[in-house]
Amino acid sequence: MSAVESFRTRRLVAIRPKFDHLDRWFRILQDPRVAATLGGVRSLAAIHRGFLNQLFHWFQYGFGYWVWARPSSEEFVGLAGLQKVGVGGGPGVELGYSLRPEFWGRGLATEIGGALQRLAFGPLRLTQLISYTLVTNTASRRVLEKLRFSYEREIRHAGLPHAFYRMTAVQYLERF
Repeated sequence: MSAVESFRTRRLVAIRPKFDHLDRWFRILQDPRVAATLGGVRSLAAIHRGFLNQLFHWFQYGFGYWVWARPSSEEFVGLAGLQKVGVGGGPGVELGYSLRPEFWGRGLATEIGGALQRLAFGPLRLTQLISYTLVTNTASRRVLEKLRFSYEREIRHAGLPHAFYRMTAVQYLERF
């Protein structure tokens, strides 16, 4: 399977990360408003390690997080993608997203999530996706519900309570 380097949604373009995108990782993950939904502001060293891990994830699996931007202006919107993780009692592929606050409330996380589901259950042929968010992050929980993920249970991740969701390929295909 070849990696999906770039693709579009109705309003955005997803671009495979390159070293030139490190500044975007710093920008979003050090924003206190975004960090509040992710368990706190990360250090520059932690963000740098995470970015390098993401590049390696791409090398290893042919997918990962993409940098999302407006196609017309290339304005940075956020980070979102698919990543193999060991959360919630076992391995899985997480659908995750972090958008800059000025883009919250516009339906972009749902648009991105839907595109990632199509990719996961289409060309990538994944059998299921998981996602999790702080139990207090009602906006993110609403996105997952719009995407028709099934809430399973509360878990502890990074020492904090998270709501854990799952969607199987069968559940996804039953939507149509």
